[in-house]
Amino acid sequence: MDKAARLTLLFGADEALLSLDTQLRTVPEIQSDPGSASINDSVNPAREPSNPILSKAVQSPGPSKSATGDEQRENARDKGPESVTPISGSSTQAIPVATIPSSSLEGSNVPHDGTFSPLVTISRYAYKNVKGPLSQKLASEFFDGGKFWNRCWDLYYIKLPPLTGPRNLILVPTAQVRAFFQEINRALQCNFSLSDEGLVLPFHKEGYPQPVFIGRSTCRETKDRLESQIPASSEAPRPSPRMDEQFIAFEQMVETAWETTRNKKKVSEAKQQQRMQNQRRLVEGLRRVQSHLGLRSSAADDLIDDTAWEEKKALQPMPESPQPQPQPLHMGKPAPFPFWMEPIFISIDVESNEYHHKQITEVGISILDTLDLVGMSPAEDGAHWRTKIQSRHLRVEEYAHHVNQHFVAGCPGNFDFGASEWVSADDLGSAVQDAFQVSSSSSSTRAPRHLVLVGHAISSDIQYLRQIGVRMERKPEGTAGFIGTVDTAEFFRIIRGEPTTRKLADILQEFNMTGWHLHNAGNDARYTMEVMVCMMLEHSR
Repeated sequence: MDKAARLTLLFGADEALLSLDTQLRTVPEIQSDPGSASINDSVNPAREPSNPILSKAVQSPGPSKSATGDEQRENARDKGPESVTPISGSSTQAIPVATIPSSSLEGSNVPHDGTFSPLVTISRYAYKNVKGPLSQKLASEFFDGGKFWNRCWDLYYIKLPPLTGPRNLILVPTAQVRAFFQEINRALQCNFSLSDEGLVLPFHKEGYPQPVFIGRSTCRETKDRLESQIPASSEAPRPSPRMDEQFIAFEQMVETAWETTRNKKKVSEAKQQQRMQNQRRLVEGLRRVQSHLGLRSSAADDLIDDTAWEEKKALQPMPESPQPQPQPLHMGKPAPFPFWMEPIFISIDVESNEYHHKQITEVGISILDTLDLVGMSPAEDGAHWRTKIQSRHLRVEEYAHHVNQHFVAGCPGNFDFGASEWVSADDLGSAVQDAFQVSSSSSSTRAPRHLVLVGHAISSDIQYLRQIGVRMERKPEGTAGFIGTVDTAEFFRIIRGEPTTRKLADILQEFNMTGWHLHNAGNDARYTMEVMVCMMLEHSR
């Protein structure tokens, strides 16, 4: 006896029961559980979820004929505690399966227009975006008691940029949210809309990274399960080598949406602009250093020095220019481009008394002249170029007895790249300033050269140098002057797409290098220069 015959036998004589409208609809056989779609089935964002075909009559679809008993039990767990699975065996009794209200499946049938909304923000809409008595009425009818989550939502995610947050942003098609709001407006005779900033994200713009579909949810538990299945190894969207305005706009859009999900005061627009400005300056700094080292063409209009950046931006917007064709980097051959501006890189590290920071005890200085690298291959890990680094270690006579040991393990007597030099505290500033007057060993002239200051978390070192009277601003014409800075901590973070900076020792390990006697200023300055060479070669490669 088939199912239809059994149902007729059970209920055929009760016309009143057959005419009863239960206001329930069932899940079709083609997808026995809308909430059971997993991320493994939809890792490609181009694969859109199919719309379920809803039956007007109450049905009992049962398991797929090919499903095993274990698969049936797994389906039952996915459906939740209200679901009942037919007993496995030679004869199967049809038992009604818990169904989903038709309103909860409306969102899955709405045409998707390429815009998305942050799901968590929408789930709090009644509590954060609506004031007065209407807020309570809206919450009780559409949000409280899990009502919001017991709808059909197609879930997507996108990794947040490192500077925004270390988590994922869960999104739903805006079309589904608009359908939800239309239902609210009809029921409450109101006019809610997605008018607040950060609630509608136009991902259909050209060049934008696309959200990844992870599954369909009809309850909070399914949403949490699908979110937990997002691969931890997946990377956040990264800028293209050109870091154009399109990617900056994308990051700003995602950051604004992320801020709407947080229970914190909204970040001011000025702070957002400042963060994006800093991000842009770092990426532009990376380009400049690549060009200084002959690893990138200097033909692009955006290769300008740090001190002139603001002036040029104030006069006119940065023009768009075609990206020069990249040249393959061969470690066994010289740099593919000329060394732009032929600068000298000067790495600085300053150590002070850990209890009295005005007492500067050591200064490390390492120098790398790009003219010494002309015609020389970098070799693997920049081994050839690193041999051209010249290192010095200045120790202050008055503080010769002091060794840091409480906050860092100081070792001023263990300079590993030459002999330490003793200077008095009064002469330390002039000794450092004299070290900046560098001429090339590959040139017979002593003409002033362009300088680039290098350091790890360099801001503190700059403050220390200013404390002893050393100035690194642009110098008058005819004297040596700094045209830029390299902060290896920030550059490494940007290159690797990490949210926070790392210690010098950690970065050395990333390049399979061992840093001996760290917190000796001479050693730290040398290792910082070597790290800069390694990371720029890796980034260009």
